[in-house]
Amino acid sequence: MELWLKVLIGGIMGLVAGGVLGHFGKCSSGACPLTANPFRGAIVGAFIGVLIVLAWSERRPAENTKDNVPHIATVAEFDEKVLKSPRPVLVDFYSEGCSPCRRLAPTISKLKDEYEGKANVFKVNVREVAELVNRYGIGGVPTVMLFNKDEILKWIGPKDESTYRKAIEEALSKQERNTQ
Repeated sequence: MELWLKVLIGGIMGLVAGGVLGHFGKCSSGACPLTANPFRGAIVGAFIGVLIVLAWSERRPAENTKDNVPHIATVAEFDEKVLKSPRPVLVDFYSEGCSPCRRLAPTISKLKDEYEGKANVFKVNVREVAELVNRYGIGGVPTVMLFNKDEILKWIGPKDESTYRKAIEEALSKQERNTQ
């Protein structure tokens, strides 16, 4: 459901609830609460209804942000695509509701495009593959890990693009030295 529709419904529900409470909450003393008449109760109720809807609404990334990074959904898929890969592999462990994860997503996407054919880049939703969370001791998201044969680098929290790029370049040059 669109956010504007949720806000409208929340406002109308708050308006009705506040109006009803204001009607029954009339007072005869001089010190009446703000919602002690139907009109004020409806206004306050509509405002509170809109605030509740905005607070509980799902926040999604903008529709125009591209997510071209392949997602890994199972432990078997992870073992095959990451641990058995001959190339260095950057893995972004993320969660849907994590705003730092959403801010990091364009960086991960850019690295995927930049290192296409040289290194692999994947994303793993920690809620879908909890066994990997336990296996690698992931305590917070985003956690980004670089797998290169038996070597694992781990960053907790979003880092700047140059940090990841430098690590991938080092892994690629180490791989190149080993093949010569």
